[in-house]
Amino acid sequence: MYEFYEKTFDRSALRRNRKLLNRLYDEIPETSGCLDNIAKENGCGGWCCKYQSPQVMYSEFLNTWHNVMRNWAPERTTKLVMSAVIGYLDSDQNPGCIFFDAENKTCQTHQHRPYNCRVYAQTPDEEFQPRLARLKVLYPEKEYRDQCNLVETVGKKPTKDEMDLWFHHLNLIEKELLGKNAPIHDKEGGTYRTYRDHLLLKVGSAKFLLQLTKMKLKGTTEQKEQFLIDLEKRLLKSLTMEKETTH
Repeated sequence: MYEFYEKTFDRSALRRNRKLLNRLYDEIPETSGCLDNIAKENGCGGWCCKYQSPQVMYSEFLNTWHNVMRNWAPERTTKLVMSAVIGYLDSDQNPGCIFFDAENKTCQTHQHRPYNCRVYAQTPDEEFQPRLARLKVLYPEKEYRDQCNLVETVGKKPTKDEMDLWFHHLNLIEKELLGKNAPIHDKEGGTYRTYRDHLLLKVGSAKFLLQLTKMKLKGTTEQKEQFLIDLEKRLLKSLTMEKETTH
């Protein structure tokens, strides 16, 4: 079901994927106000990043993961993965994006952020409101807000037609990497998932997720604590070896 996580890609294909994504991202207008207002007394506190997590194409995840594996120390990468695991076991502890640094109120991957983060607060209401209504039906237990009014588009705000075209191009980039039959959806087996899901499936496996689910549903507090201690040790050792191999 998640075979694409096991697939090994040619380096030239991954370089082309990153190039195509960056070309697409360059077409999207920049915004101002987000990073300026996060830490202010009357600012947002990074609400959207702290309590929400963007849906990300697998090709976008690989773009971000490439930067992590090249530039992050094994200890920092291990901390990121453990954040994803803890969030999966107990979503109340970490319901938002795993790349949001709540202590410093910063995005740890801002330069490599995905499409949905780039268009946030720029999406026309006729596009955004139906999405918001659908999410409220699918996940009624969560809190939702309109797009941030502290963020402004630098230049001309994009139209719905422009955004539809960009998203179409994003789908084409995904299909070029994974094949024309790539399962581009947010249901089970799909490539359009949160960073947390992508990371757990990439670093672990579908079997690992089943193990986590079993621990989440049936594990005692003591069992979960010991599981996390053992997992962190294994992850640090594995990621250290992998980074030594790739450098």
